[in-house]
Amino acid sequence: MSPVLNFYELPNNTTGGAAIPILGTPTPLAILTASTEINTAIALRATVGWMAQANGINITRVIFKIWRGAPVTGSLVVSVEDSGESNFDNNKVTTFGGIDFGFTGAQDVTYVLTAELTDAGAAARAIGGLTFTTIRYDLVIPDRKFFFTVLPNNTVGGAAIPVTTATVPLVSLLTRVKANDSVFIGATIGWVAQSGIPNVLFKIWRGAPFTGKLVVSVLDNGETFYDNNKVTAFGGVDTGFTSDQDVDYVLTAETTAPGTLALIVGAMTMTGTRYPQNSPGFSFYALPDNTADSVIIPITTSPQPIALLNIEVSTSSEVVLMGTVGWKNTSQAATPKASVIYKLWRGAPNTGSLIFSVNDSADVERNKVTSFAQVDTGFSASQNVTYILTAELTDPTKSANVIGALTLTAVTPEP
Repeated sequence: MSPVLNFYELPNNTTGGAAIPILGTPTPLAILTASTEINTAIALRATVGWMAQANGINITRVIFKIWRGAPVTGSLVVSVEDSGESNFDNNKVTTFGGIDFGFTGAQDVTYVLTAELTDAGAAARAIGGLTFTTIRYDLVIPDRKFFFTVLPNNTVGGAAIPVTTATVPLVSLLTRVKANDSVFIGATIGWVAQSGIPNVLFKIWRGAPFTGKLVVSVLDNGETFYDNNKVTAFGGVDTGFTSDQDVDYVLTAETTAPGTLALIVGAMTMTGTRYPQNSPGFSFYALPDNTADSVIIPITTSPQPIALLNIEVSTSSEVVLMGTVGWKNTSQAATPKASVIYKLWRGAPNTGSLIFSVNDSADVERNKVTSFAQVDTGFSASQNVTYILTAELTDPTKSANVIGALTLTAVTPEP
């Protein structure tokens, strides 16, 4: 049987583990081949740690694309545009997801992840981590475990949805669950800051906004004058189902201050994956109140553990790990850039194995969301494995806090 999971990651999948120049034309970063069948969908996910580098131009915009087939001549499945500032918050992490579906029969499909600059004089490079995954899901009812919704044109410019202080529903997702299931809900939103320095609050509700259950929320910032292109990706876990039922999840957005505006431009992807109670192939950590501003966890210059989980593995296991960290730069300096390195350890920090890291930064846009994906393999025996996510500042003169959401998941996809 063909594999459900395919993945590419750097041999040393940590920040500084690569130095891949990003050019003005689509630069291939990773290539995968996935086996598809009728009534299946391919969930695509990419994480790219990168750095804005130009000396003569401050803003650096990068478009990330996933193609079915060759770049340019193939079909564009999903794209997002992110930005950084060479002189300020130049360390960036772009994570996004897309769905390919509508297959009429069994076939092997090649997917290519590319990056390209949009402005003359800009410069950037991918520095790691860099992870690209495809997971095939069966869409057949009644045992369907994966649900999704995407824009008809799920690319940059595929939408134009204004965001103000009034809560606006962006998309809904109908998901079928069983009693005692856990549901991992994920979202990718590409957007642009249009006025001031908008704080955009993204929320996922079970049921109607306000009257339903708030499952997860994050707060992300953009700058109208420089760092205005943004990609917000985040995930949460919903539990507590007492019966088999259909559940409607709603993704909403709002700015938190009058006079600040944002525009959803695409891509926009929302997914729901259900896992039966006590499933050995799924484990998670999430804050009890997994929402923005629900905690204050100081980040220091030593690896600060912020999430931990355990999962059973065998020698052939492939563990897909995904994380979301909402955090805030609280530095008071005249140039308030703060960089945070997020590290994922198999075992204890420092003494265990460092399997992944990324470096993300913020300056006057204080609120950030850092999300990532990583695949761990190479287990010497069947065992219970502990994964710990840590955060650390790169500069002792700066300060930052984890504020929520905070989610870490581990999945061993079913064959």
